[in-house]
Amino acid sequence: MIVLEYLIKQKKMKKKEVAEIAGAFPQALNDWLKQKRPIPKDKLYILSKYFNVPPQYMELELTSIVRDQIEEYLTDVVDEPDFIDEFTDDYALLAKWKNTLHVLENIGVDPDKAIKLLKLANEINQIK
Repeated sequence: MIVLEYLIKQKKMKKKEVAEIAGAFPQALNDWLKQKRPIPKDKLYILSKYFNVPPQYMELELTSIVRDQIEEYLTDVVDEPDFIDEFTDDYALLAKWKNTLHVLENIGVDPDKAIKLLKLANEINQIK
């Protein structure tokens, strides 16, 4: 079981609900949970922010050590965890350009390149 599945069970959520939060189809979520394909970066940011867990943990196999670290994040009383600061700009960008990102992914653009392209588009948009 990966950390994402553990978090879903801990919060007693339905997979369909989690898929909607991530902006993905339920089948895509199932593929991520079964590790048939990696979680796209934009979805990873959204889910990590939602579950209040660093993105690098989401796809890890759940071990007792990882579970303890996750529990530490979940019980932390800080308003917003430190790790989120480094992702806030990317998260806001992804939320703003979500539909464009989906189009780029659908035509086969690498997610990392798509994010770079969206950052550039955002900069150009701010110049206007």
